[in-house]
Amino acid sequence: MSSVQGLLRKYRGLVESLGGVEEQVFGQRGVFSVHGLLAGLYAYTAGLRAGLDAEALFVATVLNEATRLLERRIGDVCPHRRGELLVEALRGAGYPEELVERVKRVLDDPVAARIVVDAASLAKLSLPGFVGLVYSRIARGSDLLAGFLEAVSKELTAIQNLGCLLGTSTTRELGEELARQLSETIMQGIRSLEGLGVPIRLAEKRVNDHVVVVAEPGHCPRCGHELEIGEEANPGCGGLRRTYRCPSCGWEMRVTVCPPPPCRQEEKQS
Repeated sequence: MSSVQGLLRKYRGLVESLGGVEEQVFGQRGVFSVHGLLAGLYAYTAGLRAGLDAEALFVATVLNEATRLLERRIGDVCPHRRGELLVEALRGAGYPEELVERVKRVLDDPVAARIVVDAASLAKLSLPGFVGLVYSRIARGSDLLAGFLEAVSKELTAIQNLGCLLGTSTTRELGEELARQLSETIMQGIRSLEGLGVPIRLAEKRVNDHVVVVAEPGHCPRCGHELEIGEEANPGCGGLRRTYRCPSCGWEMRVTVCPPPPCRQEEKQS
């Protein structure tokens, strides 16, 4: 049995609780609990590479992702209070005090705590993370092409701004590996669409000193007519909201791309 298989077996209840939280928040289980599990596994991998307590990092990250899910319903929780909630959840689930103390040490260590935060970005850079983005856009009412293009835009924007998203040398190294793999997969998908008669353009724009990438159709996928393009600022994230409309058949698509958060100084690893 590999170390990862042993980890998942040991914390099966904790992993399954992610699905329970997602069902509680959204009424069903799916992409968000998978994302939380991926984040935990990437935190574990980063912990091994950095010589940190990888098991405690996995536990802290899975609990952090569950708390982030709950925040969608109860509102944002301050970082200090979130750490307290993680510790309370571990104790409430009956985990030994030795594990609770290890998780507390992870949360108190600047590098380890940043890995917990970075793990969510690493999960999004994975192929399952990309598929999850497409799925979430479709679930919110986008058609398949719009969901794909918005996911491509978000992923390529993240790849362009890894230095802002990832704050330790270990997670940045992991992110670069994932970015290379995901970039190749995305370009294969774009080439496949071009082969089906749906050309895709990639446009780079600068927003708030960051480069954002917008993936857009070359023409109307329904009738082939030239599209009308409207662009405005997205008040929610400060990014771009683009609307594509065909004046001939009425086909319409919207794509929103948010810039990355302000860059933080990279945490130094000993």
